[in-house]
Amino acid sequence: MKLRTGFVSNSSSSSFLVAVPNRPKKHPITITIKLDLNDFVSDTIKTKEQLDKYFHDEYCIDSVEDMDEQTLKEYKACLSAIEEGKNILSGSLCSEEGGAEQMLYETGLSQEDVGPDVTIIQSDCGG
Repeated sequence: MKLRTGFVSNSSSSSFLVAVPNRPKKHPITITIKLDLNDFVSDTIKTKEQLDKYFHDEYCIDSVEDMDEQTLKEYKACLSAIEEGKNILSGSLCSEEGGAEQMLYETGLSQEDVGPDVTIIQSDCGG
């Protein structure tokens, strides 16, 4: 029977050994993860009627005349996307969940990360 001593790993921790030059220096690392945006979606909006209901429920707005400039810009972008045959995904991220969700909350959604067929209309997460 083999008995392992020293570095032991389980699902909640991990150990590593790394050789670095013998001089004071920071050693930044880059981490890239792929997430499915659908994991954070709470609602899919496919029609103008659903869009109107969403803006009514989220912003207490009954008509476009009641919208401020930024909200109107977002509404028009959503409506244009729907008219092009796209769906609008609504969701949220929490900074208290930890892991990938917290990291995504802190870094925010960027157009470069989502690909050419996805358009970020509004995102208030990130640094």
